[in-house]
Amino acid sequence: MLNFTNKINRKYTLKSDILLNKAKSRIFAGKTINLTILLAFALLEFSTTTAQVLEQDSLALVAFYNSTGGPNWTHNSHWLTGPVSSWYGVTVEGGRVVELSLYLNNLNGTIPMEVGNLTQIKKFKLGHDKGLSGEIPESIINLSQLEVFVICNCSIYGTITNKICNCSSLSSLQLWENNLTGPIPPEIGNLNSLKFLNLYDNQLTGTIPPGLGNCTNLIELHLNNNNLSGGLPAEIASINGLNSFNVSNNDLSGPVPDEFSYQISYYFFYINNNNFDYLPLFSVRP
Repeated sequence: MLNFTNKINRKYTLKSDILLNKAKSRIFAGKTINLTILLAFALLEFSTTTAQVLEQDSLALVAFYNSTGGPNWTHNSHWLTGPVSSWYGVTVEGGRVVELSLYLNNLNGTIPMEVGNLTQIKKFKLGHDKGLSGEIPESIINLSQLEVFVICNCSIYGTITNKICNCSSLSSLQLWENNLTGPIPPEIGNLNSLKFLNLYDNQLTGTIPPGLGNCTNLIELHLNNNNLSGGLPAEIASINGLNSFNVSNNDLSGPVPDEFSYQISYYFFYINNNNFDYLPLFSVRP
């Protein structure tokens, strides 16, 4: 009887061990599958975070962040932590940074040379941060894809590089309300796609380049509140689509060319507070 019982116990014990081992195998297999899934997600996240943009772009943005007081920006969500495409004010397309837009963001410092490595950027827009100073880095001439370049209402000083024409895709150049000095580069006249040129409220000197008349796509030309001298180039009057023109509050002199009176596209035409000695008879816009 005892032997029979032991056999039965051993039988059930053996069966229990088999079932337990099967259960452990299933549990282990489940854990293995879960671990594999977690590892896959971790690798995917790592890949997305680190490889979504070209390294030179991410390093250029890090340099910009450090040079302009990034930790104290008004908005700096995800900078240096999340994927570059999630960084506040940054737009990424095809693995390259195509836009940096930071207005009213408490930028303090200077724009580093490294921004010249953002060679696929199309829109570079900063503004309304008086703590942003220093010169516009010469490296911007590397940004051949740049279409919109805005640094407005800041404390940028120095001159506008005459190599700005290297940015041949520019349609909007907005550098108003800064402390820029020196002349308006004649080379701006080579920017055939330019539609908006606003350099007002600076300390620019010299004459207005006649070559600006070559910017036949110009819609808006504002050069007011500077220290510009000389005459008003008749060539500018040949821009048929120009509808907002402002050169007021400068030191311009001589006659206002008759050609300006033939142009009926203007919605706004301001030439006051200069030293012109002749004004043509302007037609009233219908």
